Amino acid sequence: MDNDMTMLPANAAEQISRVEIIEIVQRERIARDMLQWQELGDSYNDDSSIDISWFKGNGKEFAAASEKMAARGTKTFHMMSPTSVRIKGNRAMASSGAAVHVMGNVDGIDVDVISYARLYARVAKESSVWLLSGFRAVYITDMMVPLDPSRAPQLDQAMLKDLRPSYRFLAYMLAKNGHPVGDHLAGMDRPETVKAMLDGEEAWLNG
Repeated sequence: MDNDMTMLPANAAEQISRVEIIEIVQRERIARDMLQWQELGDSYNDDSSIDISWFKGNGKEFAAASEKMAARGTKTFHMMSPTSVRIKGNRAMASSGAAVHVMGNVDGIDVDVISYARLYARVAKESSVWLLSGFRAVYITDMMVPLDPSRAPQLDQAMLKDLRPSYRFLAYMLAKNGHPVGDHLAGMDRPETVKAMLDGEEAWLNG
């Protein structure tokens, strides 16, 4: 069998980069779910920027805040769709659909909030290694399910009314656990917020 490297396709380097980008995107989410905090922080560049429902800051701060959240009893599990990647030089944008399970407690009752979202990861190559430079999401809709079907929390309807439909139950549970969520996030209930976020991601990719 001929192992001559000249037989590789012309776009081999790009395809290798694509695999490496998908790997770091998936590995970062696995580290988050599996409580691997060092791995989570190491998935990000030093100048990374994260802006999601409950957190805004850099990757190392995100790992530390995630560890504290988990210690208080809130866990996550990400069901990820295949990741789409666009590469521009040493920058890439990776997008993945996801059903994000956030399991915690509301007024003494264990619940699973399922948030449907499209996740956007900025990925940059530094010293020949692809790492995350940013993480954001477009929130689509969500739901809250009691882990014990016979015990459902009695939700504050007035509080729910003031929350964004795209991430209403996620914001409710997080607020109940000391993580207030702003109404500025990109959500399908406000198309202008989605456009603004995507325009920002496009500007970064082409920057």
